Amino acid sequence: MRQRFFIGILSLVLLFVLFFIFRELKLHSGRERNPDENKVNRSDKPDTSAVCYKELRQFKPSAEDLNGIDVASNSDIYIAGGKEVQIYNKELKQTGNFKIHSEANCIHTDANKYIYLGIDNHIEVYDKKGAFLNQWNGYNEKGFITSITVKGDIIYVADAGNRVVLKYNKDGTLLNVIGNTKLLKFIIPSMYFDIAIGPDGELWAANTGKHEMDNINDKGELKTAWGKASMKKEGFGACCNPAQFSILPDGSFVTYEKGLDRIKIYDKTGKFVCLVSGSAESDEKAIQYWNTSAIVHDLAVSPEGDIYVLDASLGVVRIYTKK
Repeated sequence: MRQRFFIGILSLVLLFVLFFIFRELKLHSGRERNPDENKVNRSDKPDTSAVCYKELRQFKPSAEDLNGIDVASNSDIYIAGGKEVQIYNKELKQTGNFKIHSEANCIHTDANKYIYLGIDNHIEVYDKKGAFLNQWNGYNEKGFITSITVKGDIIYVADAGNRVVLKYNKDGTLLNVIGNTKLLKFIIPSMYFDIAIGPDGELWAANTGKHEMDNINDKGELKTAWGKASMKKEGFGACCNPAQFSILPDGSFVTYEKGLDRIKIYDKTGKFVCLVSGSAESDEKAIQYWNTSAIVHDLAVSPEGDIYVLDASLGVVRIYTKK
């Protein structure tokens, strides 16, 4: 009787083990059979027929861990990297730099006078010479500042931690919290949340979880939106895209999709125009398998319409111009 009992127990254990072995083999075999996994990488050659920009030049700032870039109205280039801000002129000669106490997530300069830095959950303000002027409180401890843009006396701040846009005045007073209503909610699955002011003075935000661009009025209400989830060149693929964007002087958009490492141009209505860099087409079924790392940490545009790409993987700034 005892022997039969132990044989029964061992049989159950064996069935249990075989069940889990079979399940693991099935899961791994399904994953390995995916022909599209890791299909796109830096070495992929773009569809040149869709490319309308060329790389003009590139330079390597001495700052480490490049996080943010902005180009001022006089074409000066501001870069945040490590615990430092560096300033370059149009000829890429360094004209200034100053240390900061902590690493900045993003940078924006206002009329070549004030420098705004997003650091953790708050904003710090400096002058061009690097003198500290002010620190503005963030929304709460959960905040994570990823983008800053300015419209006149109003400063808009993207807070990816709270999934809202914060509206401040020049004194650092918080005037409004945008994106916490039923009519406008930002779906931000990861710490990528970009905003910008267009040449017409309108605020745009990348609603990355929805794969769309949202146009927001002065009251903080959704005005219009465009974009769709698609691996095809007309849409935004992979997780949480577009991760970065900027707006050209003519109102067109330049966008970057992390994972795909694809930079594209859309006109002011959201219609795809061309590629700046990257692969044109990908299999839509592969959307769930893409690597979500971001090679590009920021985008900026010059008054002349050139595109500045902060390639953090190589620690360089790539400058693209229209063909």
